[in-house]
Amino acid sequence: MEHFAKSIDITTPSTKSNWTVIICFFLTLYITRFYYRYFTRPDKCPGPIPLPLVGNLFQLQRIEKIHHKLHQRYGDIFEMYMGSERYVFFNRGGGDLFDKIASNSTKSKYFNRLPKSENLENLGLEKSGIVVNRDPSKLPASQIKHSEGFNKNIMDWPISLFYIAWIPSWIRHYVPVFSHFDRKCKNNLMWLKNEMESIITRTRNEINDNNEKVLAKNDLLTLLMTETVKNDKTASPSIEEISETIIEVCVTGTDKIAATFCFLIYCLDRNPHIKEELLREFKNVLGEDICRSFTYADLEKMRYCEAVVKETLRLMPTVPFIPKVANEDDEINQCKIKAETTIWLNVQQAHLADWYNPTEFNPSRFLNDSSENDKS
Repeated sequence: MEHFAKSIDITTPSTKSNWTVIICFFLTLYITRFYYRYFTRPDKCPGPIPLPLVGNLFQLQRIEKIHHKLHQRYGDIFEMYMGSERYVFFNRGGGDLFDKIASNSTKSKYFNRLPKSENLENLGLEKSGIVVNRDPSKLPASQIKHSEGFNKNIMDWPISLFYIAWIPSWIRHYVPVFSHFDRKCKNNLMWLKNEMESIITRTRNEINDNNEKVLAKNDLLTLLMTETVKNDKTASPSIEEISETIIEVCVTGTDKIAATFCFLIYCLDRNPHIKEELLREFKNVLGEDICRSFTYADLEKMRYCEAVVKETLRLMPTVPFIPKVANEDDEINQCKIKAETTIWLNVQQAHLADWYNPTEFNPSRFLNDSSENDKS
């Protein structure tokens, strides 16, 4: 036995050399196969050549700058690889093209926002909510007891979701650091799902008991649960659907508004003449006490205020890229798109298209009543 162990000792120089040759052989074979499949692929789009295993991940350090350079080099449509997954980027393909992909219609070929993921399906997240939902028939027609743990998991939700959906599974499962983070993300999604369903169940029981304090609330959770209890259960959203809806509202309905407000203040500070014009409109509509409560009728009169918000979002969109996933094979502008291909719509670049002096902060361009708006 000892003699046999010595005969297969991998620490000997000759054995090390053999293993090096084997590893180099398979590595060369993999690289050759990778580039053969890449250069002979039928669905070609222009784009930077990826590296084996990592794709173009090394080019995503400053995503906005690199996409601006790639847009200038390859045009309105180009592709990149994140790991072994192909992603197509649409930057400015014309209004009809952009609208076709961005459409949220259940009949759209690009209804889904995230690629199909076995992990998300196992966690029960692919048939509820809006962002993760892959089943159009399950679209959903508060005050929450905040805790440090709940708030932290809410903020980690989008990171966990996108990590599981987009990082290649072999990296998440077999690379030590990534596998640890993978377990952490799954635990986060499952904990938040269970905690939210527990809150919903408690609220439903309170509504069933005709708790007047609960029924007097006007938050989103109470309104949804009240309708669920009143209506036929077959026509009402399930606990899972309500849970995902509330989570998405908590995640996307708070930081995006806060970010937009910060961008707006920044733009007004850089353009004092626009700030003065905005204050004049407030005084004309609200009177001298511009801090008083206002009505919906007051808001309808604040056309310049609306234009300022639109111009802020045009220059600084809180969501610079919108992901879409092709439900079936398609071809757009001679670029072939296979089913389950993730497509990124470059909202920031699209907002700069077709405007005169597109980088200038000019709310007046949105005051034109025509359907085209003022392009000057």
